[in-house]
Amino acid sequence: MNMSQIDLGIIAAYLVITLAVGLYYGRKTDSFKDFAIGDRKFGTMALVATMFATTIGGSSTIGLCEKTFKAGLVFIFIFFFKSFYKIIESFIYAKMGRCIKNAISPGDIA
Repeated sequence: MNMSQIDLGIIAAYLVITLAVGLYYGRKTDSFKDFAIGDRKFGTMALVATMFATTIGGSSTIGLCEKTFKAGLVFIFIFFFKSFYKIIESFIYAKMGRCIKNAISPGDIA
């Protein structure tokens, strides 16, 4: 697949704009903790959307379609019950919340 000059220009402009925004707002960041948690200026919906996007992304959806086409409907049921697994997992992590309250990365938990 050949990309035209317009496509490459759009990609380059996106990368330059992303870099400029990152450098502009990154000036206010003093420590890794500021970088990692952003002064906790995000809502619950942002966290929920991040978790869903991480768990159920494009690659898992495309992989599900491929496996369903090859092996049958059993993979749709497995994928459906993955959400229930995540709900159960969240209850387990919620109980651990007191232990990991001040952690800002997975390395801080251990």
